[in-house]
Amino acid sequence: MIKCVRCGDEYNAEDLRELREMGEEYNKEPFLCPDCWDDFHRLDSEDQLKYLVAGRYDW
Repeated sequence: MIKCVRCGDEYNAEDLRELREMGEEYNKEPFLCPDCWDDFHRLDSEDQLKYLVAGRYDW
């Protein structure tokens, strides 16, 4: 099991395999589920850096 650091949703190996098959993107380290990864990409680069450096996931 792996847990999204932002929303807390849990995924197992089968879930991740299915996401890859569907072409969904997610981040492995730190793990961000597809929805949170999409939200992260919508931030401008300055805001992305703030969250990565601070380890905050409250966007």
